[in-house]
Amino acid sequence: MASMAKKYTNDLHKHFKTYYANWLPGDPVLLGDYGELKGKLFDRKGNITKDFGIEFDVFKDPTADDYAYTSANAVDLKFHVKGTIPQISTNAAIEIGFKSENAIFFQATKCTFDSIDSQPLVLNKVKEAFKENKLRGYAVVTEVANAASCNIVISGSSGGGMVLEAKSELVEMIDLADAALELKAVNENNIGLKVVSSKGLTPLIGLEKI
Repeated sequence: MASMAKKYTNDLHKHFKTYYANWLPGDPVLLGDYGELKGKLFDRKGNITKDFGIEFDVFKDPTADDYAYTSANAVDLKFHVKGTIPQISTNAAIEIGFKSENAIFFQATKCTFDSIDSQPLVLNKVKEAFKENKLRGYAVVTEVANAASCNIVISGSSGGGMVLEAKSELVEMIDLADAALELKAVNENNIGLKVVSSKGLTPLIGLEKI
């Protein structure tokens, strides 16, 4: 699990640049959380409001964007229309094949971001609180993604794979950008982690090192 976490957080930060991956993807994380940054993995220790009484306003960006990533040369995606995978799925489906261990398929649909408003003023207070409490080398969560739907699959070994099929028989073809689409996992083999059609997760975060 440690090697999986390291590769997942490293690869997603390298791809998305300004954002870090939340690990585990389903773990709760809030604006103002602080903790250690171990490589690219954020290890939460507390919250600046609860621990130090530092209040802040929240800016909500209504813009919704999709965030996707697949490990280069390690993931094969095959989209199947309804009824074209006999004995596995009668509904529309996507077949995910992995060529290496810890290969990643990541899709976060219709993400909106909340962030700490007036960050320079707030972070100055954080710096003072950290100095007073002798806390060094920590980072603060300044931005969180709110995903309408997430599909995340990480291989447990080379040759692993999974089929995600639409729950509804009315769907003719899988559209991963459709946040309302409900999928379920079938025919799973050597999968290390899976998150399927999960709502309301925080897959990505923004951090400020103090």
